[in-house]
Amino acid sequence: DVLRAKQLRDPPSPWSLDHAIPEALDRLCRALLARDPAARPSATEVLAALGADEPPAPAAPAAPPTTWVGRTSELEALGQAFAAAKGGRTVVTLVHGGSGVGKSALVRRALEELARDEDTVVLAGRCYERELVPYRGLDAVIDALTRHLARLPAAAVDALLPRDTEALTRVFPVLRRVPALDRPTRRPVADAQEVRRRAWAALRELLGRLGDRKGLVLCIDDLQWGDEDSAALLLTLLAQPDAPPLLLVASYRSEDAQGSPCLRPFLEGLRAIPDLDVRTLPVAPLAEEDARALAHAMLPEGPERASLAAAIAREAAGNAFFLLALVEHVRQAGPGPARAAGVTLEEVLRARVARLEEGPRRLLETLALAARPIPRHVANAAAGLSPAELGAETTLRAAHLLRGRAEELELDHDRIREVVAAALPPDAQREQHARLVRALEDHGDADPEILAVHLEASGDRARAAVELERAARRADEALAFERAARLYRRALDLRGDDGDAPHELRVRLGDALANLGRGRAAADAYLRAADVAHGRGEANTALELRRRAAEQLLRIGELDRGLATLRLVLEQIGERLQPTPRRALLALAW
Repeated sequence: DVLRAKQLRDPPSPWSLDHAIPEALDRLCRALLARDPAARPSATEVLAALGADEPPAPAAPAAPPTTWVGRTSELEALGQAFAAAKGGRTVVTLVHGGSGVGKSALVRRALEELARDEDTVVLAGRCYERELVPYRGLDAVIDALTRHLARLPAAAVDALLPRDTEALTRVFPVLRRVPALDRPTRRPVADAQEVRRRAWAALRELLGRLGDRKGLVLCIDDLQWGDEDSAALLLTLLAQPDAPPLLLVASYRSEDAQGSPCLRPFLEGLRAIPDLDVRTLPVAPLAEEDARALAHAMLPEGPERASLAAAIAREAAGNAFFLLALVEHVRQAGPGPARAAGVTLEEVLRARVARLEEGPRRLLETLALAARPIPRHVANAAAGLSPAELGAETTLRAAHLLRGRAEELELDHDRIREVVAAALPPDAQREQHARLVRALEDHGDADPEILAVHLEASGDRARAAVELERAARRADEALAFERAARLYRRALDLRGDDGDAPHELRVRLGDALANLGRGRAAADAYLRAADVAHGRGEANTALELRRRAAEQLLRIGELDRGLATLRLVLEQIGERLQPTPRRALLALAW
């Protein structure tokens, strides 16, 4: 930037781009790449080397220093839970509190301490509200497990492998990236329920062997966004006896404990497991003293620093996220305790968004509606950023609105997403969702689960139904029957639950419900599909579907309805239901 500015101002300058890049920049870059940080040139030396007359004005105030205060007892509790797990026990620690209270920061801090031990393996991940992948409560943890196994020598991986790797990789295909897991085991293929049982047992065996060798920590953040299949799998992993020695840290919003389809069965199931060490760690709002110390540490020097920190601490009321947002608001707005008084979190976030230029604001809105991490190139394309606006990401990071790894972007907190999305008019939201669809389709093989969400939000219900069906079939293949049934139902809702909807969708719904052991619902799905097939003149298909419905009803003990359905099936093939086993045998012999 300095070079370009000087070239425009003084074209004959020896620091023009044509002269500077081959020599001066080459020397400067080599100096900046020095292994020893102390040997690298300072900012002043860099500017002097570039011939800058004066340092350029910063676009925003410098970021506050990283600091940590309070939460000593919570950190100690997590450390004690890990010590118990490392001693051979299975320990579950439930970290819960209100939104923005600091649960994620607390868990990250604890995991950083644990990960310093070479004999500890930390597999961490989080759930996202709009993510529809099978086993989304464990999806990121399985990704972390895959990366860990891929780094190990082949002999070490072989020592950890369960017997049935084929079933395991069918449910979690990402594990095939580990060469030792990408090979058949020649075990006989069973039905879907049996394969799922074997896969869950294989994961339990793998984690058990890993936990026997090293301290093992599984951490799932925002478990309230998980699904029913994840809850069932977690309970299987933790079931006694001989559960893997590990520490499971599950964090979630307290207010979602009863409404979440994942949390409710998971918490109830934990209570039903005998001898399981379950610990509850509520995260309360920061104490006023700690909040004041945190605000004081993050504010710049000045005569009003102490009074301003006290005002921020009072206004934040112990909410760590609100406190950080208020600090940033005050740093941007200038000194004065009145700046922090009577301000709501929504006002603070809206003010931060209003200060953004158009490019960063569009990127922020795109990420808010994406509601999950998305690749950088997809986010930039969906936001319509021009080459001159590709610095938008840096601007959002400087404003503490963005986080994420190098290849993926996401907003720093759910509250930012909620505020930004709520401020967008419905028409603007639909258009942005449509741009996300186009960007996802233009930049590789987009997941049908993600496409379905944005297609439905953009108003394209027909295409959303097609993608939901693809997503449901993927869940079926992963043996995530709960997820598959939910997606099939949603696809039927979008298509219009009438005779024009493909009866194949109802058949697949019936299969998923049958695999879940929900015979009555499965029979209803089969019978509705049979009616559609009959209306199309497909008599044999309708007959087979009614037979399946009768089987499901008889399995669950609804004998009257099941026998009535069975009689209809037999009448259509010229037979009748015999009243006794003897009569049935005689009729069969005849």
